[in-house]
Amino acid sequence: MFPVIQLFDTDKPNEVVTLEFQDKQKTPKINIGADIWDRNITYFYKMVASKKYIYALYHGEKYQYAMRKSQTGHFFSYIVKMDWNGNVVNTFKVNKYLQCIGVDNEDRFLIAFDGNNFLYFTHP
Repeated sequence: MFPVIQLFDTDKPNEVVTLEFQDKQKTPKINIGADIWDRNITYFYKMVASKKYIYALYHGEKYQYAMRKSQTGHFFSYIVKMDWNGNVVNTFKVNKYLQCIGVDNEDRFLIAFDGNNFLYFTHP
């Protein structure tokens, strides 16, 4: 649900790196519990990190639209790989609605879960 990622260096608290994957869509803010997932766009959804990289799971769709597209095989999740300075190293496009991701400390593989199956990606 987060349109922006900000990285802070604890040694340099006044230096902030901001990353926006795409332009934010202008939608009215909805904060009523029943409407949050149906009416707000999910941007960066989950994040994990290794010693060298940060991996952010990105959707860019409202949940209800993502689910419809996923059921017909037309939805893509993105995993954005960036260094600790906020520089995008790579972006992976996965043709599933991913719910969560994980990475090992040596960046040898990613694990993702789509609600039914675990997916394993080597050499991310």
